[in-house]
Amino acid sequence: MPLPIAHGCIGASIATALGPASSAKTSLRLHALAAILAIIPDLDFFLVWVLRMGAGWHRGFAHSIIFSAVVALLAALLFKPEWQRAFPALCGAITSHSLLDVLTSRLAPGAELFWPFSSRRYAAGLVDYLDFSIRVRGPLEFVVLILRVSLIEAMIFVPLFLAIRLIVNRVRAGSAVKLES
Repeated sequence: MPLPIAHGCIGASIATALGPASSAKTSLRLHALAAILAIIPDLDFFLVWVLRMGAGWHRGFAHSIIFSAVVALLAALLFKPEWQRAFPALCGAITSHSLLDVLTSRLAPGAELFWPFSSRRYAAGLVDYLDFSIRVRGPLEFVVLILRVSLIEAMIFVPLFLAIRLIVNRVRAGSAVKLES
């Protein structure tokens, strides 16, 4: 199960690739919002851990494509003049969370991608590098495990985001030069 670092970096990377070319300030807002949106589906842990509604709530409705589209649409409205151009980037960012969970679900149940039309859970099980069913001897060992996985995710996904950002900047700069010619 990926942690927030992986989800956030992938969401920001998708927004970088799909988002509209805009001012640096708007671009920063779009990337930050995309990173936050990519983490939002895991807020369903609140239902599991705080409200004690049962483990079945995790990767349920909050991981569905419908939920992703509705939340992305509401978030895109923050970009009033460009909301239609921001929507695909934000929708891709939040949907990436569910798709990444599907790819990394081997031990844990998959995601309910097509809720409310189906409660079937989808799991590809390609890799399952962290699952909360892992048994640790105590809270300190759990914190160390989370920190270790977070560091590994940062070492992988932050450079990926920066590489995508660099490529998009170069492509857009090249397109601008051709348009001026």
